[in-house]
Amino acid sequence: MTGSADLERLEAAVSVLRSLPPGERPVSDLAQAQLDLSRGYEAAGRQEDALAASRDGIEALSPRFLTEPAGLAEAMRALVTQYVSLSQHARTKPDAALLQPVAQALGDLARAEDAQGTANDLPLRRVAAER
Repeated sequence: MTGSADLERLEAAVSVLRSLPPGERPVSDLAQAQLDLSRGYEAAGRQEDALAASRDGIEALSPRFLTEPAGLAEAMRALVTQYVSLSQHARTKPDAALLQPVAQALGDLARAEDAQGTANDLPLRRVAAER
């Protein structure tokens, strides 16, 4: 289980990254921090907080991911997997409006990777198929 000091450290990391001006905010670092926070909350049994943190990570990463998906695909895949898993655990439907553009971009990227023989996204194909 994640201790309160660990969660405080993770929360502080997210807070610091979010406090940076948007042009100076390292989006991939923020996405990773949100994912780490979500996993920390999940380990501490704080499922609603874990779900919110993974959603926040997707929201933070989406604008840049949609313009440059190849460079951020791994981070987005991890966040989406976490978000969908937590949604299923909570017996709630994932937010289709949030995931639709992400799933489309991941699908486009997967088709391009398939054409090059480098696809590595089987878990997210399942997510896209569930929509």
